[in-house]
Amino acid sequence: MVVIGVIVLAMSEHLNIRTLAVSAIYLFIGLRMVFFALRMWRDGHIDVELPRYKYQQRRWEKAGITNIPLIRQVEVLVQALANASFLALPAFVMWLNPYPAIHPLEWVALLLWIAAFAMESVADMQKKAFIKRPQASGDNLAVCNVGLWRYSRHPNYFAEWMV
Repeated sequence: MVVIGVIVLAMSEHLNIRTLAVSAIYLFIGLRMVFFALRMWRDGHIDVELPRYKYQQRRWEKAGITNIPLIRQVEVLVQALANASFLALPAFVMWLNPYPAIHPLEWVALLLWIAAFAMESVADMQKKAFIKRPQASGDNLAVCNVGLWRYSRHPNYFAEWMV
């Protein structure tokens, strides 16, 4: 995401409000991910396999897949290709727009981005607060069903996709 943001700035013929806004969004999201990844690394969370990846490995083993390291690499490359293509799409659309003025639809898109980012942040905070309660009481099997989680199994992922 950071690279896409830098490319938007570096490759744009004119630095206008649209270019700056799109680049700022990419840089903000990318640097946010970098910051949290570095924090996870510092706190030792990267040294431990995440439960969802352990679960995926069990699914692969159950399906008879024996070369787990290879299938992991395939998964990473598929995700990287998807990210590089679909996540760069707004930048390409912006580059193809020859008009310097911002269209009302672009303002709507920016408002949608702000709303989705806010929803993702709220959902993440609600989940974090929920996780602390069961850990304190020893109930680690509780299902988060408060706030936005009452309406969706993963509102944070939905909002992230909307972002």
